Amino acid sequence: MSSKSDVPISFNDTESVVVIATLGGGASLDADGSKVFGDTIVSYVKSHPKVRLLINFQNITYLSSAALTELLRINEAAKQTGGAIQLCGLSKEIHRVFEITQLGKVFKVNPGEPVEKTIVRLNSESEWDVFRA
Repeated sequence: MSSKSDVPISFNDTESVVVIATLGGGASLDADGSKVFGDTIVSYVKSHPKVRLLINFQNITYLSSAALTELLRINEAAKQTGGAIQLCGLSKEIHRVFEITQLGKVFKVNPGEPVEKTIVRLNSESEWDVFRA
């Protein structure tokens, strides 16, 4: 059942090594929508071993602590399947949350970089290695 707080997620396989998960529709990833967000992406990651997933936050203006917990769960699932996660499209406010919580040490965060440029950069194998440890 879908609630108002659910954030639609679309997965776009590119011709490169990167799969883009774009969060859309809603402007916030609050406590209510975070579990669905996490479950959806964890399921995708588990069914696509070794995926290199770029999560695009360009449509999100608020991220709850529950969403941060789900990101950690997604990251762990990716590592278990030999994949890696990176984030892009974060607003200044959300990027600041990553700085304060020091989650920037866990996730590669690309604030302000256009998604297209991030994809080109991420086609380099070395860009992902540090996030598999």
